[in-house]
Amino acid sequence: MRTHLGFRSFGFWFAAFTVISAFVFISQRWVYPQDHRLTAQAVIDSTEQQFDAVQDYMVIVHVTVRMPGFRMPKKRMDLAFKQPDKIKVETEGFAVVPRAGLVASPEEIFGQLAGVQMTGDSMINDSVHYILEGRLSRDSDLFAGGPRRRRESPPSRIRLWVNPHPWLLTRLDAYADTSRLASLRITYTRVEDNIWLPETTRALFRLPAGGQNSGSGAPEPGAGPGFEGEFESALPDTGGQGSVTLTFSHYRVNTGLSNQFFQTKK
Repeated sequence: MRTHLGFRSFGFWFAAFTVISAFVFISQRWVYPQDHRLTAQAVIDSTEQQFDAVQDYMVIVHVTVRMPGFRMPKKRMDLAFKQPDKIKVETEGFAVVPRAGLVASPEEIFGQLAGVQMTGDSMINDSVHYILEGRLSRDSDLFAGGPRRRRESPPSRIRLWVNPHPWLLTRLDAYADTSRLASLRITYTRVEDNIWLPETTRALFRLPAGGQNSGSGAPEPGAGPGFEGEFESALPDTGGQGSVTLTFSHYRVNTGLSNQFFQTKK
């Protein structure tokens, strides 16, 4: 009797060990995504599918700009978005805002890149991120609204970081040759069960020589958490750096905004 119970006990623990080992193995593969069968297109599709849960939204955006010799008081914007690319912005006066940071639509961002490949992964804030890289199309407007750069050195290469939990684009770096011109970081907030939208977007821009006016303004040192050391390799003719910070609040999601709402009033 003891032998029989012992055998059944051994069988139970062996089965339990097998199940636990399989679960740990699967979990490790998910937490540390080293599966070389995963393609860049699969990452793009998953990221776009995550954003597709959003049909439209309205949100309040506060904009803070810091650039050498440039003063702009903190601005409030009322932003409306509808899939796939309708945007309406209302604000008093003007605001310097890069389009890439205003609406972090993966479909729009990836749609302006060619030859996207997955180049690896990296650990950020205890979470593995996939790293993708592609060429920026010549007519891209990802950085429209941001500080101008010299025409002979436009961004030509984009590197992106995607968090697979739950498939969010968290970082974007723009390069001209080997020099980094701009860096964008996005943090998210959960608006609904399966809907994540930006909470803060912070962009740093490398300004060309002669691009700063005389004044008492100074570059923002480090531009906050996550940006330290982002611009170690300066362009030879750099004139400083500027930053744009967007803070999003009071989201209203999937309210059924009509196309007429986005039409410009004449």
